[in-house]
This record gives sequence, structure tokens and C-alpha cells, in this order.
Amino acid sequence: MKTTFEYLALLLIIFLPKLLLAQAEIPVQDRITGIRYSGTLLLNTNGMSIKVEHVKKAFEINNIIQNQPIAVAKRKTLASLDPSFDFECFYLEKGIEKKSKAYATYYFAKSLEGEIDYISIVSIFPHDKLLNDEIVRAIRNKLIPESSVFSYKEPVLSLCGRNINVNNSCSWMSENSIQCPYDAQLDWSMFDNLPNALRHQDYRINVLENENRGKVVLDTLLDVRLFENVVQARKLIYDFKGLSSALLKLDGSDRLVIYYVSGRVDNYIVGCMMSFWEDKSAAPNALPPMLRKIMSVGN
Repeated sequence: MKTTFEYLALLLIIFLPKLLLAQAEIPVQDRITGIRYSGTLLLNTNGMSIKVEHVKKAFEINNIIQNQPIAVAKRKTLASLDPSFDFECFYLEKGIEKKSKAYATYYFAKSLEGEIDYISIVSIFPHDKLLNDEIVRAIRNKLIPESSVFSYKEPVLSLCGRNINVNNSCSWMSENSIQCPYDAQLDWSMFDNLPNALRHQDYRINVLENENRGKVVLDTLLDVRLFENVVQARKLIYDFKGLSSALLKLDGSDRLVIYYVSGRVDNYIVGCMMSFWEDKSAAPNALPPMLRKIMSVGN
């Protein structure tokens, strides 16, 4: 007869590999989402904006300098290749920019076709070069799934490995932000870990608070279901009564509801900001149609 310890050991042998697999980190290429716009890829991951432009010119210094989308590189700044890669690639890092208060890095990579891939990565935080290098490898080696990137004209977005159809009237505000009139706006990003997702969330909240627009009438934490995964959300309601705004006139409300959600959804770590104008005739915690496709509040 087996002892209790032996039974526990046997169960551990059976289920531990499954548990480890369930918590496995999603590869960087599967955390990247975005849109195609006029031949340019606009991508996002870890709250960073990534722009990819391919130039059908041979990978040569003169071609790189003459065809760069933004004039950031000079011959002396491209003196040596970055040894981090197993393909030819120049790397250029800029400090924080005064206007955007963001950090920018630029990669000039030799594409699989032997041509030029210009890749810029902009972040509100100092760059993690190891992560950025992973992103560049995934882009250059064409590892990003086609199901994660859509035309800006398509009414569909990719979130947590799922494709979400939205109304045809919705518009892309950026590579990770979509706004639907009389409905809601959704901003999102996939992260490598939860601390980074929460740090980005705190930054977004602080930016909104520092703008001093509207009065906070509710600030609370609550559990929500994001694709049936229970995660914690921070809900804020801003009262804009008496303030002039085109949006207020459009939706006929003076209270803006925002849900900040950062957590694990299946194997993904996601950060979302969901906002909409409060419908006074709706039930408490009611959500607009677009948000109901991804989140539920209450039982």
C-alpha cells in the first residue's frame, strides 16, 4: 500500500508539467499586436510604440542614410554593427525627447531579402535593450502571426490571442487604441510580466490626474472577468459637469467612466484602459457593447 507521501509525489509527477506549461511565458512575437497602414507596420507590446518600414534597397550605408524615414542616423553613428544579432544590424539610442517625454531607439536591420528594415521603438520608460532586441528579431525574421496584425480599415483587433470584431464605425486612434462612437474606447498592450503592466497602468493614471480635467467622484478596486479570467480592476469616474467638450455634446453625458485592468488572462499578461461616457439610464456597472465582448462586471 502506498503512503500519503507516495501518492502526493505521484500526483506531482503527473500534474507539475501541466502547471508549468500553463504558466509558461508567451513568446515575444505572440505579445505583439498592431495594424498595417500605407505599407507601414504600427505595432505595440509592453506599452511601447513600434514602427516598421521596409525599404527595397540593398543594405548599404549610403542607402540606409539616404532612405531613413526620420533623419536620426549619420555615417559616424553607424560606424559599427551591433554584435547582439546574428544578422547585420545597426543600433542607435536617443535620450528622452523633450516634447513627447519618451525614449526612442532605432534599429537598421538587414532584412531576410538583403534589404533595409527600419524599426523604431518608443517607450515612456528607459529602454530594456534585451527586450527590444527580441522584438527586432521577431520582426526581422517575420515571426509575428498574421492574425495579430490587421489593416487599419478592418473592424477587428487582436487581444490575448483572440480576434475581436468591432463596429464598422470604430476608428483606430493608434496601433493599440480603438474608439467607437456612442460606445467606448479601448487601449491595450501585452506585457512580459505583471510588474511592468502595473507600472504602465500607474503612469497612465498619473498622466490623467495631472491634466486636472474633471473631478474624481469614484475611485475603487473591484474584480472583473476579462475573457472569463478574474482580474482586479481600478474603476474611476470623472465628473465634467460645467466643462465644455465636444465629446460631452456628442454622447450627452458629463461623467466619464474608466476601467484600468492589468492581470493574467490565460497565459497572457495584459494591460487595458477602457473608457466610456456614463449612461444614466443604464444599470450600475453596465458596460457598452464593445466592452461586453471582452469584460463583465459582477456575477
